[in-house]
Amino acid sequence: MLLPPDRIGADAIGASLRLVAQGRLQTHALWKPGPAGARATARMVPPEQRNATRLKWPDAVALPMVDEPAAPSPGRRLAQVAVQFRLSPTELKPTQALVQGEAQDRAA
Repeated sequence: MLLPPDRIGADAIGASLRLVAQGRLQTHALWKPGPAGARATARMVPPEQRNATRLKWPDAVALPMVDEPAAPSPGRRLAQVAVQFRLSPTELKPTQALVQGEAQDRAA
């Protein structure tokens, strides 16, 4: 079950925990950062019998995990900016200079 952020409330979490207790993995979308549309997700996973979590909390129903998309490398992000704003290689040069720490007047 994949739920959008505006539908993750106490009722949805309770329903997910009941399904996890039955051994079914549950996944929830947490947020959608930036124009690239990458989503972070929260997963509720049933802990394995020999898992350290199970040893510490024997009555645990779920092990919550958050998967956050990796940020693109600076070079890849600059390429995305160039495409998004239709920058020519010449127009991209000041942006590259700013990313590398140059002052605005020097970058210009």
